[in-house]
Amino acid sequence: MGFYYAANAAGRFTGTLLSGMLYQLGGLTACLAGSALMLAACFATTLLLPLSRDN
Repeated sequence: MGFYYAANAAGRFTGTLLSGMLYQLGGLTACLAGSALMLAACFATTLLLPLSRDN
């Protein structure tokens, strides 16, 4: 349970920091582009997951 909370907090912190930096560098367009890249990375990661769980 502790790992879940730590990972959640780290993700929220990283996302907030990254979005703020992107906004400072390129405005809303950079924020949306960064969001699209993170979404694509998340989707690519899910493709690596197994389709079924073997018992």
